Amino acid sequence: MNKRLLCLVLSLALLAPLAQAAGDDLLLQAKADLTEVYGYTPADAEAFEFEEDGQGGLRFWHRDHPLWVYTLGDEPYKYGQTPFYRGNFPRYPGEAAIRQVLYMAKENGWFENWDQTAMHALRQEILAAGSILPTLSLSYGLSNGDITAAQAVEEFFISCLGQPVLWTLPARQWRDEVLKQSGLQAERAYVLPDGVSVTVSQAAGASLIRTEFQRNIPGFVRELFSHPRLSGWTCLGGVVN
Repeated sequence: MNKRLLCLVLSLALLAPLAQAAGDDLLLQAKADLTEVYGYTPADAEAFEFEEDGQGGLRFWHRDHPLWVYTLGDEPYKYGQTPFYRGNFPRYPGEAAIRQVLYMAKENGWFENWDQTAMHALRQEILAAGSILPTLSLSYGLSNGDITAAQAVEEFFISCLGQPVLWTLPARQWRDEVLKQSGLQAERAYVLPDGVSVTVSQAAGASLIRTEFQRNIPGFVRELFSHPRLSGWTCLGGVVN
């Protein structure tokens, strides 16, 4: 064996432990992310499978959901991806917040035993999450007590991931799984009464009042359009905070 070939063999022998160490670090990071970033319980995190993606990164998924694939890597820069979100909803609260509310709902049977107590508990848990801004329909339906459990599940996912047209396929399947586990079926969307004012509470203790309208124009808006400079104008709809 010539000297150049010997050096190459020695170099590869030295690099192998380094590559293994980097792979081990990435696996440890992925396992930590499952509980710290994505909000899984330690028991659920133990049910994940991991494999190399052929590009120096990892792919991992829960054994019960092999098509819900997470990714993690650090070359040429750190990257990670959840199967449930693609960066297209600016009010995305983070997967841990979503999962925490759903864990509590499942543990306490809120969707199975849907009554005023369950509605109040769900509303408080969403508020405690801090980063979830519920839709007006969810806020009003829970406070008014006339939203069904299935409608609440749908509005909760809309609150967290935007309108269904923005969802990934795994996100739709996640919503369907929550319905199925609670013995529910999808229903017609909850319709917020036109022109109703809804108080939206926030975790910091602040609140705001939102009014969405199309036909039932609030009185103070009609007064604005009575100004001579707006003569002939018609308000077709809007949102008022």
